[in-house]
Amino acid sequence: MTLQIGLIGASGFVIASDRLVQNRQTLKAPMHSSKTTKIQVFPEHGLVLAYSGENPPICFGYKLRDAWGTGTASPDETIRRASDKWFAENPTGHITREFEIIVGHVGDAALWHVAGVLDKATVTQALDKATVVQEFEMATVTRSNKEITRNSLSLAPFLTEHFYEPNLPISTLETLAALTIWYGERQGNTTIRDLDGVTCENGIIEEWSAEKIAKMKQRCELIHARIRAAIIES
Repeated sequence: MTLQIGLIGASGFVIASDRLVQNRQTLKAPMHSSKTTKIQVFPEHGLVLAYSGENPPICFGYKLRDAWGTGTASPDETIRRASDKWFAENPTGHITREFEIIVGHVGDAALWHVAGVLDKATVTQALDKATVVQEFEMATVTRSNKEITRNSLSLAPFLTEHFYEPNLPISTLETLAALTIWYGERQGNTTIRDLDGVTCENGIIEEWSAEKIAKMKQRCELIHARIRAAIIES
């Protein structure tokens, strides 16, 4: 299972993810390290992609990179064409054909959600500075901070529904994104572990360093402690 979130703010967007990788087909033990990542960045094209699913199509990112900005197709159509090309080159039966991808583009300050099942993918843009929340096998697309579709019991939609606003500064969105993944790990799900993220602000891409991730985790611990203290004091 993978837990990922994308948040659009006043000056850019934030994408965060857990780091655990597990191959269910070969029943191998989960692979996890500080170097494991489910986020792919193409800074020269202003693209950030977060993957989930069994055998997630990382090669899809390269196809999208090569197609981006070539021709007059809209971003939605470019993403859809890259999806179709990936499906055409990966016949049924060779792979598990289910995946979820968050696509972010710095130039457009926009996010798209790509859901692939069997032989086609659906592409949905997060409109009106909305959020995209993704939890594989229970994907959620939030078109506004009041609308939640599917997976309503997940903590991720709860946090975004109650605390997300499209005009929040990027630093606040970083905290909200990190807190979502942090709590996801602490809900007892052993297939969600650790934290990774990318921030795009004012056209600049920043991949979260180990130092920044450590500070994010400390901030999450502090927020959790304050909530716990407030409950006990009440």
